Formats: sequence, structure tokens, C-alpha cells
Amino acid sequence: MKKIKLYLYGKTRRMTFNVSTYFKNQNLYVGLIHRRRVGRPEPWGDLTVNLSETLPKDTAYVDVNNNPPELIQYLVDNGFITLLEGKFRQSGFVIYPKAKFNLEKIREYM
Repeated sequence: MKKIKLYLYGKTRRMTFNVSTYFKNQNLYVGLIHRRRVGRPEPWGDLTVNLSETLPKDTAYVDVNNNPPELIQYLVDNGFITLLEGKFRQSGFVIYPKAKFNLEKIREYM
């Protein structure tokens, strides 16, 4: 299993992806799993947020409210996601960008 190495919050973290769908509308869900050297893997966070519209299978809104900008930039720079220019959705005080997820590449890191 391949792992991505991210330097976040002052530490290097080894991560893998978790891919599923949301129950309500079957939209794409992508999360990160922290793979420690010792101990069990644990959920680290959600990369996607489910807003009420139904989206294509490889598209989701990116959770920019709960993820640091450097994580989103890493995912873009390394071909895991492509932000769709001009495509956003507001929920509350947050404006979420829509992205196309490279599921083939992501599955290599599951």
C-alpha cells in the first residue's frame, strides 16, 4: 500500500485515503487515514463535504473549512484533485470549491 507523506502541524504524517459515498445522495466521500508507525490506523479527517446537490461520481466539494490550505495545495500539485475553475458553493460562512478527484490515483493510496 502506498502512503502519502504530509508535513502538517509541525509533524510528518503518513496517510492513505478512504473512498466511499454519502448515504443521502451517493455523492463521493474522500477521507484521510493516519497510518502511524506503531498502533492502529485512525481517521484523520474528511476531504469532502456533502452539500445537497447531486454531483458526478468523481466530483465533490472540498472541505476547506477543516483542512489546512497546504494540504489542499499538496493534493492539487500531486494530481489527486483538480479544482474546477469558477465552481463554488456557499454553505453558512464558508465557500467550498468544487473539484474533480483522480480516483484512479487515489485508489493506489488506499
